[in-house]
Amino acid sequence: MRMRNLLKQLVSKLKYLVKQTIIYLPASLQRKRLNHVTFIGITGSAGKTMTKDLAAAILAQFGPCQKRHNTKKRGTILAKYHG
Repeated sequence: MRMRNLLKQLVSKLKYLVKQTIIYLPASLQRKRLNHVTFIGITGSAGKTMTKDLAAAILAQFGPCQKRHNTKKRGTILAKYHG
């Protein structure tokens, strides 16, 4: 009886671990792929687009830089690759 309970607990824990692996593995792989990228968020009530364009122009002098073009009513995000 004790062995059966231990086996049930083990199966339950294994199911949990498999479920967590399935959930988090894709996110972990994506994070590793973006390891050399720095994200900069620009928030506030005014001046985000101008600040985004200015920061992107400055960062582009040092390497590849991407900016989000459609930023209406959302925060602005810049991404710079550190090669």
